[in-house]
Amino acid sequence: MQPAMSLTRKMGKLILIWSVLSSLTGSAAVFTFESLPLSTATPFDDTSDGITASFTSPDAAAFSISPGLLFSTLSGQVLQEVPSPTMHTLQIAFDTPLQSITLQFALNGAQSHTLSIEAWRGSTQVGSASAFGTIPPLGLFPEGTLSFNAGAFDMVQLISTAEDFAVDNIDAVVIPEPASVVLTVAALAALLTASGKRKAA
Repeated sequence: MQPAMSLTRKMGKLILIWSVLSSLTGSAAVFTFESLPLSTATPFDDTSDGITASFTSPDAAAFSISPGLLFSTLSGQVLQEVPSPTMHTLQIAFDTPLQSITLQFALNGAQSHTLSIEAWRGSTQVGSASAFGTIPPLGLFPEGTLSFNAGAFDMVQLISTAEDFAVDNIDAVVIPEPASVVLTVAALAALLTASGKRKAA
């Protein structure tokens, strides 16, 4: 029975360590635009899981909530650029710093076009990323996923080389609170100390 008990303890320990390390990842909120009335135009605020995002554009009402009927991977309601000969920038400011953001997009243009994201912390640019879209089977527009996770930021800017674009399912992961990190590290240290004492005994 001793080997079985030892295996059970090891499995329990691994599960506990995994749980502790998982708590170092911040909580996430997904902005799907489903609760907003159709035709809601920038600027507007949306709140998900306690995180508030402010959606704006230098060109005022350049983006609005629309049904995503023409898209394959974007579902329900989407935030779409109002068709215009001018390329518009979408700005999203968050009320708490983020460690990563991922979103789905669709582009009105050829697959050679891109959607770009710039991440900012206050007036300092943290970094940027770009992605191409691909036309899904039976789809009409290039669609894809764009992510950024290099540093802390509280605002992003999106702009595309395509004529216009739409976004959906914006997954924002906040930075864990310092107190939570301290408690997590303390719990892990206590776990390792207890494990060391059992081995010594």
